[in-house]
Amino acid sequence: MTDMTDKTNDAGDHARRETDRAESQALSLLAQDGFALTVSGGLAGDVDLPKPYGTTITLVDRTYLVGGRGFGGSGADEGMLEGIRSAGSETRIVLRREPDDAADPWTVEASLDGVFLGVVRAHENEIIARLMDAGKHVYAEYLETETLGEYHRIWVSLVMED
Repeated sequence: MTDMTDKTNDAGDHARRETDRAESQALSLLAQDGFALTVSGGLAGDVDLPKPYGTTITLVDRTYLVGGRGFGGSGADEGMLEGIRSAGSETRIVLRREPDDAADPWTVEASLDGVFLGVVRAHENEIIARLMDAGKHVYAEYLETETLGEYHRIWVSLVMED
């Protein structure tokens, strides 16, 4: 009886190794063909499967970050501009929810390498905040800095990876 059990276990192990090898080859071929392989975020207990067709969706083509509340503080200050300059070629800006903001519960803050750059404008932040609260990965891509006299705007696009 033991010999039969050993043979059954060996056959099962061999089948699992063959399946793993076939999956690895398929993923390798997809990667060679230029597909971006990302891992889906399954629910607790679900098996995470590769997502060979990761999608990037531009939510807002062009907007600017607000430095503070009211027009007087709405432009980018020198610290924010220095954060952009020091980043070099890095254009991806981290967005973080700030739901405890008493003035606006939909506040979405933007930072680059830990430097606060501003917040997403109030007329655009609710949709972005709701997507982020639902677990979507939303970030900003730096486009340019506009200077109007002493007033500076940091222009970005808002992007979601799905």
